[in-house]
Amino acid sequence: MFDGISKTIDEFGNGILTALNDIQGVFGKELNVATPIKDSILDLVGNTPLIRLNKIGSHIQGIQFYLKAEFQNPTGSLRDRSSLGMIRDAERRGKLKPGSKILITGTGSSSVSISWAGRTLGYKVISVLPKSILASDTYKLKHYGAELEYTEIDPLQYIKQKSSDSSFWYPDETRNMANPNQHFTTTGPEIYRDLNGRVDYLITGGGTGASVTGIGRFLRSMKESRTTKILLSGFENSLFHEHFVQKKKVQLPEIFDPSVVDEFLSINKEVAIHYQSDLMEKEGLPVGITTGMIVAAAISFAERIQHDGFPADLNKEIKNFIILSPDRE
Repeated sequence: MFDGISKTIDEFGNGILTALNDIQGVFGKELNVATPIKDSILDLVGNTPLIRLNKIGSHIQGIQFYLKAEFQNPTGSLRDRSSLGMIRDAERRGKLKPGSKILITGTGSSSVSISWAGRTLGYKVISVLPKSILASDTYKLKHYGAELEYTEIDPLQYIKQKSSDSSFWYPDETRNMANPNQHFTTTGPEIYRDLNGRVDYLITGGGTGASVTGIGRFLRSMKESRTTKILLSGFENSLFHEHFVQKKKVQLPEIFDPSVVDEFLSINKEVAIHYQSDLMEKEGLPVGITTGMIVAAAISFAERIQHDGFPADLNKEIKNFIILSPDRE
C-alpha cells in the first residue's frame, strides 16, 4: 500500500521537475531564482548589493574592493534611504499628517529623493527656488513630483517663515537625526550582514556626513567590526576638507559625528572624473562623479598602506574594503 503511495508521490515530483526543466530550457535558468513581489516602489529602497570590483584595484594584493551599489535605489541615489527615513520619522512624531506639505530647496539628489518619496506617500512637495534659477536645472524636481515656488528672498529664509505654519514640514537634513539613524538601522546592518561582520575598511563621501556617521556608529557597536577603519573622502574645496585638512573653523552639519572618522582623504575633480570613467569602462558601472571620488580615495589609501608594508604576509586573510557608491550617473 505504502509503496504505491510513495511511487505516486515520486512520479508527481518528477513530473514537476521535468516541467520546470522544460520551462527553464525556454526562458533560462534564472527562472529558478525567486523574485518576491513588492507591495510598492518604496520597498525597493535599501538592501542594495555589494558588487566586487574585478579590475579596478586588482594591482593591490591582499585587499578586495566591494561597491555598495546605492545607485540601485529608485531615484539612483543613496538619499532615497534618508529621505524615506526622515519622512517616516516625521509621521511618527506627528510632524507630518494627511494634508501636510513638505518644503524643500535646491535641485540636488536630496531634493529629488524627498520629492519622489513625499509624492509617493501622498504629500504635496514644494521646492522653494530663487527666481534666477535656470529652467533646465529644475527638470528632475518636476519629473519626480515637486511643485516649484520661486522667491526673491533667500529660499531658506522663505522656508523658515513658512515652517512656522504646522501644515508645512521642512526635513532640514543637516540637523535631522533621522538622517544618520536611517544608515545606522539599514545601511550599516546590510554591510555587516553581507560580509558576516568582516568589514576591514569602509569609505564614504561627505555630503551631510549622515552615511559615515550612521554606518560608522553601527559598525563600531558590533564586536566583529569594532576595529573597522572608517574613512571619509571629499573634494578639495569641500567643507570637510577645510575642517580636516586646512584645520579651519567651519560650521559642520549638526548630525555629523567626526569621532567616527579615522582619516579624511581629499580628491580633486579631475581624478574623480578619471575613476568615474574607469568604473564604466572596466567594470560596467554607470556611476556618478561622487562615486568616482570615493573610489579614487579608496585606491589611494590602499596603495599607501601597501607601500608602507601591508600586507607583509600574503597568506593573511584578504581584507574587505567597502566603498559606498551614492549615486548613478
